[in-house]
Amino acid sequence: MGTVGIAAVFLLSALILIADLTSAQDYILESKAECHFINGTERIRFLYRWFYNQVETVYFDSDIGKFIAKTEFGRPDADYFNSQPEIIAHAKSGVQTFCVHNYEILHTVTADRRVKPSVKISVMASGDDLYRHKHSLICNVYGFYPVGIEVKWFRNEQEQTTQVSYSGPHPDGDWTNQLLVNLETEIEKGDKFTCEIHHRSLESPLRVEWSKSSL
Repeated sequence: MGTVGIAAVFLLSALILIADLTSAQDYILESKAECHFINGTERIRFLYRWFYNQVETVYFDSDIGKFIAKTEFGRPDADYFNSQPEIIAHAKSGVQTFCVHNYEILHTVTADRRVKPSVKISVMASGDDLYRHKHSLICNVYGFYPVGIEVKWFRNEQEQTTQVSYSGPHPDGDWTNQLLVNLETEIEKGDKFTCEIHHRSLESPLRVEWSKSSL
């Protein structure tokens, strides 16, 4: 993974505190733990953050080794936490007990996950005669993970670099993604078009051909 950083944010708790059951005002105290990974687990930064009514008040930073106040409201908490060795030791241990532990569990369903793309080619004709007008050939690449992907159009084995437009990639809502790659082109008799996909889930590029006989 080189020096690429991966940030994983885990919501630990969200606690609603109601001072008075007859009161119209609710108070929300929320805590979040964040693990920032660089080059796997070679370097980890652990943040433990507290929010009051959606405003961050105090946080622990493993790179610094102490709690830091973000507002005056959080200063008493920061001072108290920093004066308690057992609290500091517990917060520091989050690098191993929380970050490393969850990295091993979640890495297989995030960074290590691979889903091969499916491909469908369609044509949007601007007239009844395919050979007399410029048309749009659409390569719909869908159902792939992770999101990084490269898609190319070829006409008779010549890569097309102009009149190519992209829509996406967009998440499909099921941890996969979709990308539409549009080629504006004239179609002549005997033409063969190829949509070529490069993706981490594939051992070699996936090539799907289209010609007038595909209709």
